[in-house]
Amino acid sequence: MHALFRSDDTQALTITTHTCQGFPVTAVHGEIDMCTEELFRVVLKQQLANKPSVLVVDLRGVTFLGSSGINVLLTGHADAKLIGTRLAVVANQRAVLMPLSVTGIDLVFDLHHDLHEALRVHAA
Repeated sequence: MHALFRSDDTQALTITTHTCQGFPVTAVHGEIDMCTEELFRVVLKQQLANKPSVLVVDLRGVTFLGSSGINVLLTGHADAKLIGTRLAVVANQRAVLMPLSVTGIDLVFDLHHDLHEALRVHAA
């Protein structure tokens, strides 16, 4: 588990990595903004270094997705594409879906509303 705390000791971002049905899953909880983006970027790079066929990024626990977080996702998507990895994003809440939709970036990602759907699609 990776965690980043704010100066007032409140947890700003927690990222866990695990394997589900043979696929690596990076689950993110908290706020992704300019204060927390570096942790998110580092964990994604670590996961992509293993060159999985698919990397699932589960954002269902994200309460805020700022432009910095969107940039990390876009960079991760580009990095994944270069090594032949498909990046699957799981999100089902307004805090994530709205910024992705408004910017049109939801059309770039392999976007799913739940983890089992993402795993089922990529297992086929």
